[in-house]
Amino acid sequence: MSKASSFFLLVSSISSLPLIAGNITPDFHAITTAPTQAPVVWYTDRYPPAVFAGLPSYQGVLDVLQIGVSAADQQSSRPAIYSAAFYNTQGRKYDTSGGAGSYVEMLLYIPAAWGDPSNGFVRSDMWATMVDSSYANSGFPIIDFMNQGTGGARYRVYDNGLGSWVNLAVPVVYDAWTTFRLTFTGTSFDYSINGVAVYSDPNIGATAGFSNVMVQDYNFGSAFDTSGSVNNPAAYDYSAYWASSNQFDGPTDIPEPSPAHLLLPALFLILIGRRNAQ
Repeated sequence: MSKASSFFLLVSSISSLPLIAGNITPDFHAITTAPTQAPVVWYTDRYPPAVFAGLPSYQGVLDVLQIGVSAADQQSSRPAIYSAAFYNTQGRKYDTSGGAGSYVEMLLYIPAAWGDPSNGFVRSDMWATMVDSSYANSGFPIIDFMNQGTGGARYRVYDNGLGSWVNLAVPVVYDAWTTFRLTFTGTSFDYSINGVAVYSDPNIGATAGFSNVMVQDYNFGSAFDTSGSVNNPAAYDYSAYWASSNQFDGPTDIPEPSPAHLLLPALFLILIGRRNAQ
């Protein structure tokens, strides 16, 4: 067989392999924002948050996104065209793509103060927009932290089939980074927290893949405090801090080394030592 024929067979066999899916999360090393959709930018979804900026580091992690809302942008203070509660969800989206087996994974720092709603209501979300083969929207999987309303401080997911939120029976970890992962399996939207599967939503319609990812905060500036007495807008200025597991020099879920992984370096050193002794 000629070299040309061998090369052709090699290329053909490679091209016939299935595409390898994986982490499609954008990193936060350099954040560019824009009011409207454009390549490689974070553009407004619903209403722009007061803060959406990259930080060199936060709580021991590099390349962190700070997203914050302000009572100055509460429902009653916005322009009339944005006065509906729909625009209390404030954030930005980033175009990305990935089919079955692709996932988005981000880390959220949850301070202990968020465990007490009397310190102010907080909700911060990781979203995705899913599309079908014609690129029409087919679903909006979401996972978040929330401390307002029934259930107190908790993790939640949005079930597309139910059309409602589902509170997760997973204890919140405070003063630490919590890892959220959303995976499109091809037949479901699967969620995990800190590497543990917590929910699977089979209501995916005709979803073919990801269109974009979003980070959102909810503006509670027009809400009453937990006693139901007076509005305290100052308590509802807050920021959430997110990190991407897809950054080169940032956090990622690294599995604990197995005994085999620990043994291989030792065997290598032994072999080298024997060779040098000969």
